Amino acid sequence: MNKNYKYIIFSPYFGKLPINFNLWLESCSYNDSFKFIIFTDDKSKFKLPENVEIIYLSFEELENRIQSKFDFKINLRTPYKLCDFKPTYGYVFSKYLDNCNYWGYCDLDLIFGDLKQYLPKNLEDYDKISYMGHFCMYRNNKNINEMFMSKIKDTIDYADILSSSQNFAFDEIGDYGINNIFKTNGLKIYDYQINVADVTCRKENFRVSKFENGKFTHDKFKKAFVFDNGKIIAYHIENKELKKTEYAYLHFQKRKMLNNVINLDKFIIKYNGFIDYFDIDKKNINTLFPSKYKPDLKWIKINFLGIKRRIKRTQEVKKILSNKRS
Repeated sequence: MNKNYKYIIFSPYFGKLPINFNLWLESCSYNDSFKFIIFTDDKSKFKLPENVEIIYLSFEELENRIQSKFDFKINLRTPYKLCDFKPTYGYVFSKYLDNCNYWGYCDLDLIFGDLKQYLPKNLEDYDKISYMGHFCMYRNNKNINEMFMSKIKDTIDYADILSSSQNFAFDEIGDYGINNIFKTNGLKIYDYQINVADVTCRKENFRVSKFENGKFTHDKFKKAFVFDNGKIIAYHIENKELKKTEYAYLHFQKRKMLNNVINLDKFIIKYNGFIDYFDIDKKNINTLFPSKYKPDLKWIKINFLGIKRRIKRTQEVKKILSNKRS
């Protein structure tokens, strides 16, 4: 039963589960107030913590479940499009919520630290936790669970978004997005991502990025991370001194990572993989960074694809609004 869990977190994932999945599971196990529910078609065997449930189904079966909740034809051809469906999970997956206080969603390209430690002390004052889609939570009640259906004047709405093949990043951005819907309706969002190590995918090194004023910026310090029995600790050199910072979790999107970890309780996370732990100091930390800079077409490609997606998204919004007005 889910009734003992205050927080229910969903994560649909189709195709082969990522190479860090065993480490992701380990990081879940320390967050015992949270129940994590994975929908997947990968039936590989893993040792699951008590607070992780895997529900096996095909992508088509998931699509049919979601479609059954709407009276218009949804467009869910690829798993990537699920980003636009994330704000609907409290409505679509309501049968899994039981008596939890908050529900949410997360990605698998991350390693959790102590999630509860970074929640606001006055949690009940907030209707949504975080502006970002890689980890986010919503208050569990009918009004909030259906808030994605709220319409904002002069922009597209949830039906336009869910019925289109275009990805709109409904879970994060746009005047049509879920964050603006909450703000327009006078609902409070807690800025949880200030406690998150969301490393940029546009640099080879781990550099923590922040989303401010409509764009991402990244700090100047390259970092290595340690998962230590449920904690995420970042290490970097500043003014010739070794500095440590704790975060709620580490998010490392769009990276090909190696997993060579034997001891799951404590391990190092560097720019290109996971390795067994050793004590990090000022002398050896540089071994966790690339030996020298080399141009990589991957980062250029990521930038190009990002620009291309934004252009297509803008064009699609204009097209939908034009059709509505005609």
